[in-house]
Amino acid sequence: MPLKTINGIFLPANGFLDETEKGDVVGVGGWIGNYASWNNFERRWFELLPSEAKGDFHYTDYWHDPKYWSAKWSHSKRVEFMQQLAELIVEHTSLGLGILVSKAEYEETIPEEDKHEVKEAVYFCLAHCLRLLIEHFDTMPGQPPKPLSFMHDRKTSKHEWIGGWYTFVRNRFQHKNILGDLSFGTRAEEPGLQAADLLMGELRRYREGHESKIIDIFRQKNNVLVGRPTKDELRELVRKAYEMMQ
Repeated sequence: MPLKTINGIFLPANGFLDETEKGDVVGVGGWIGNYASWNNFERRWFELLPSEAKGDFHYTDYWHDPKYWSAKWSHSKRVEFMQQLAELIVEHTSLGLGILVSKAEYEETIPEEDKHEVKEAVYFCLAHCLRLLIEHFDTMPGQPPKPLSFMHDRKTSKHEWIGGWYTFVRNRFQHKNILGDLSFGTRAEEPGLQAADLLMGELRRYREGHESKIIDIFRQKNNVLVGRPTKDELRELVRKAYEMMQ
């Protein structure tokens, strides 16, 4: 019997999210897939990683840490392996979403009289991703899916604000029955979180103006909603996000 599908996502489904912050840039993003695909993905992800990786992939260390397991590889081999990881991700997921913004540009979009009421840029990024997901189901035929459960990377001192803000957004749209529970996991133990980390690392590189074969793979073979908005685009996105919260 085939799995039930809503708007291209096999049900039941869940997602993995990661947030990134480096200097002035902050972002949130991740992947959604069905339970069976995630189970198969985890097995194949562990098989693809070399034994010295011990089941863990971290984008920044992969490229920059001279003591990381990938340091002995040539640049071309690392690029080739990244493409293999990207192909594996899109083969097993139904939807990817993410956004990166400049904190300074974000602050400039907020009227001075409203700044005391507005959350920091990383809150906006999470709200924007959830808004994209909600709009994805609102604008396509079919009924909303049963609630999508999410796991977010557990990072020191950040899981409380992530959990609180996610709950706020979920309660705001409880009538749509799209957003389910949020849990927290450790990246080193969760291939889904490692896939989210890869997406955010490559999206950060893409935002810096570099060509990205990985983002090309994601866009060609998966329904991926990612962005690096200009200042004017960001202003409009911020308006939509906070209108949604009213």
